[in-house]
Amino acid sequence: CPYSDISGDANGDGTVDLSDATIVMQHVTNPDKYPFDEKALNNADVDGSGDVSNGDAAKIQKFALGIIEEL
Repeated sequence: CPYSDISGDANGDGTVDLSDATIVMQHVTNPDKYPFDEKALNNADVDGSGDVSNGDAAKIQKFALGIIEEL
């Protein structure tokens, strides 16, 4: 599926929601089973560290839940 350019949209469906946080956590835990292409990596790296981590997943989760207003 073609990926959007939306920060936090790790699964490329055009929205940022809890499924993005979930897939980021799965990728971090088992990247061989849940590989990301370059676009997914860029979208998932919401903190701009250059690496996708559980911190990115937590920030996406907070955004999806309305705890923070921007990524």
